[in-house]
This record gives sequence, structure tokens and C-alpha cells, in this order.
Amino acid sequence: MAPKKVYAADLGVRTLYTGFRDIGSLFENYVYLKIKHLNPCYVYEDGSEIDFLTSEKTLIEVKYHSQMTKKQQDLFNTYPAKKKVTLTDIKDLEGLKL
Repeated sequence: MAPKKVYAADLGVRTLYTGFRDIGSLFENYVYLKIKHLNPCYVYEDGSEIDFLTSEKTLIEVKYHSQMTKKQQDLFNTYPAKKKVTLTDIKDLEGLKL
């Protein structure tokens, strides 16, 4: 069974309750808030996961200043999607046309 993902509607409140532990997780949550109108879901296959697949078939992996694992990269490269995007910082998100 795939793990479930939960995103907070307010990152300030989230940080208040959970603390500022993982900026990558906060960035992923921020990306979700920016694309939630596209009904994103995540892709989970054989123990590997890609963060978002939008209703428009855009595959998005969020890696705040980090890299995908080999297994993730293989899934990302082979998964059928109209567009594939890796976001590593806020500039990548600002340039994203969705």
C-alpha cells in the first residue's frame, strides 16, 4: 500500500505545530498549494514515488536543492506524461507555466 500524503493549507500554522524541520517538505507543500487547482495526485510504483501528476498530465517532482534517487529517476523518465518538470527551488516554480 502507498503511503498517504497530507498537505497543510497554511504553512505558518503547520510550522507552528511541527516546527521548522525540513525545508524540502515545506517547499513541496508550497508547490501543492500553487497547483491544487490542477487536482494533483502522486505516483507510487514499486516503492518509488513522484510528487505530483496533474489533471493536465504534467509530472512534477519537487527536490529542494537535492537529487532524485536512481529508482525515482527511472520512474520519472518512463512514466507517461505530456510534460515533466523537476523543481529544485522557488525560481523553478516561478518559471513554471501551468
